[in-house]
Amino acid sequence: MKLASRLQNLLLKTTLLFGVMVCAVGLAQACFANVSVSACPFCASVGLTFTDQMSAKDVVVSAKLLEIPEPDEDDDELPRAKFEIVKVFRGKELVKEGMKFRALLVGRYPIGQKFFVMGVNPPDINWSTPMKATDRVLEYLGKLDSLPEKGADRLAFFQDYFEDEESLLAFDAYDEFAKAPYEDLIELKDRMDRKRIISLIQNDKTSPNRRRLYFTMLGVCGSAEDAGMLEELLLSGSRKKMRGLEALIACYLNLKGESGMDLIQKEFFEKKDCEFTYTMLAMQALRFHAEETDIIPKDRIIAAARTVLDNEEARDLVIPDLARWEDWTVMDKLVSIFKTSGEDDNWIRVPIASYLMACPLPEAKTHLAELKELDAASIARAKFLSGMDFDEDESDEEDGQESADEEESDIDVGFSSPVPDESLTPLEDTTEFVSLVQDPVVERHVVKKVEQPTVDSIENSDSANPIEQTFVSNKSASNQNSRSMAQVASSTSAPVAAAPVVAIAPNLTWQIIFIPMGVSVVLFVLLWSVLSGWFERLIF
Repeated sequence: MKLASRLQNLLLKTTLLFGVMVCAVGLAQACFANVSVSACPFCASVGLTFTDQMSAKDVVVSAKLLEIPEPDEDDDELPRAKFEIVKVFRGKELVKEGMKFRALLVGRYPIGQKFFVMGVNPPDINWSTPMKATDRVLEYLGKLDSLPEKGADRLAFFQDYFEDEESLLAFDAYDEFAKAPYEDLIELKDRMDRKRIISLIQNDKTSPNRRRLYFTMLGVCGSAEDAGMLEELLLSGSRKKMRGLEALIACYLNLKGESGMDLIQKEFFEKKDCEFTYTMLAMQALRFHAEETDIIPKDRIIAAARTVLDNEEARDLVIPDLARWEDWTVMDKLVSIFKTSGEDDNWIRVPIASYLMACPLPEAKTHLAELKELDAASIARAKFLSGMDFDEDESDEEDGQESADEEESDIDVGFSSPVPDESLTPLEDTTEFVSLVQDPVVERHVVKKVEQPTVDSIENSDSANPIEQTFVSNKSASNQNSRSMAQVASSTSAPVAAAPVVAIAPNLTWQIIFIPMGVSVVLFVLLWSVLSGWFERLIF
């Protein structure tokens, strides 16, 4: 019975802790989902660095195991192992070397084993579960506090741990570089080991994400002779050799300059059998050079992007870019594409309409009015995504009418009326447009400029490799519309109408808190009933 009681107490604490952790993670995701960080353009951070973890704790120490007590059936608490502090990394005013403490230890270890331990809430410090650490790891941790907070001097320390035999150190070094600004890499140029970086790129065991980092670094410190090796990788046709393609192309163009554009354009834009994924990643590399460097003239990049319009599968990739780069020379071509598109490729109409709405030339309004007669639903979707509900002339007329009404009634109207305007009947009668908005729009959205991130992210996780993923080509209108809409919504520094900012629903926070907690409580009740025998009595 004592053992059952102890198990029940442990179960209760574990379940409650699980619920709190899930809630905390959910709230963190809700609060920081839209926070962006200026980081290495092609790198994806795996997780928190040791520096991040240590900065969030009050006490960080290395300690050795002194005693592992035997479990006591009369004690409801789990036995805690005894440790002695060997070195204090953080919180020297709170603890001293030689001090002893107890912490919950998971696993069996020999007496004298060293651990990395963190604690919070002094003076009664709540210690984390100790993490086994070698002398090399502890030596590494001891140097972190002496490093500059940012800059090339900080990165110079971590580059020595690339692909380290201690996987913890290799991951931490990569994460430090992944979150560092690209400007810091440029400052580190003279201290980079070019030959070692090339050997890491050529190593088949190097992971795709780390390979992207090494390509980015080689693009900074490499020489013209390295361009030949990169060209061989680009022309190999091997998925394995082309892992991290976007960083590979950016590196190649860094070293080759404008003369390298011919190869990229021919292989990834003009080649008829080029995979959609490769074209997409090549465009990501061009965006990087168009917006972050001045190595290649902007006009040459735009000229290469225009050729993608001849690729029926990938033309929607470049339309938002051409609008952002204010290239209005393709207007007539896009209007022709809009008119000739059919049911199988009518998804291209939405980004074309958004392009025309961003164009300041008077011909754009004329084309929009003409295309609206052909497909009002696509024009409506483009307006919805850009936050526009009216044409400019319609807006002016309505604003004038509202002002006249206010003068007559002397009523101060503080919000837009949700009542539909008769002038918008053709749009509201369109089934596709109505399906996008279930509730009446009360607040009008204004047109504004939006800054685009340095390089559009293509990956969803560190382990994902876009080159090795399977892309299923689905030409149905709904799927293609989704892809096109997502790209159009990211249009930026050109006068492109921004997508309406969607506020997080008030109920979302409560869902994040109570759903995980509810699941935790249900799991606890079920497990407790089994341990106590209540479930058995109920069933039998």
